[in-house]
Amino acid sequence: MSPRQIINEYELYRAAFPSIDIFAPVYGFPLPTSFDEGFGAKTTTDNVGIYLQDQVTLLANLKLLIGGRFDFVNSNLEDFPDLLNGSDSETSNSYNEAFSPRVGLVYQPIEPISLYASYTRSFVPNSDSTATGELLEPTRATQYEAGIKASISPECLAMILEPLPNDFLLMISINYFSF
Repeated sequence: MSPRQIINEYELYRAAFPSIDIFAPVYGFPLPTSFDEGFGAKTTTDNVGIYLQDQVTLLANLKLLIGGRFDFVNSNLEDFPDLLNGSDSETSNSYNEAFSPRVGLVYQPIEPISLYASYTRSFVPNSDSTATGELLEPTRATQYEAGIKASISPECLAMILEPLPNDFLLMISINYFSF
């Protein structure tokens, strides 16, 4: 379990400044003593995540990885539309729950070759807000992956081939150690 609280807070004040001539800049303008506008916001997000995962050897050359994460997220946005005149703050709340599964399978027909496939979903809470002060929905994604990994030399050379939607990814990893 991983509980945590995130607090984001800002205040922004605007004041009139003379325009800047980039060809003949004038330095040393005094700092403003009065402001035209002021606003801010405070977002408090409480997260709790519970994660379980296990890797099971089904056969000597076949392994299964299975897991999942439960997320519970409570967000509270306090919007301050007019800091100069002290108007009332506006509050919005959201509560989200999500389960993100993860499943993977690795088959090794011979020692240096591994065929693999995996599926996972993700959930990322969002503590930002829209221009109208509404909290944004969490980001959710799904990933599928499959490929072949060949370890030509266990100490130094490995190749990975993955099919992509319109192409293939070939990654060659060379590790060289000298003692």
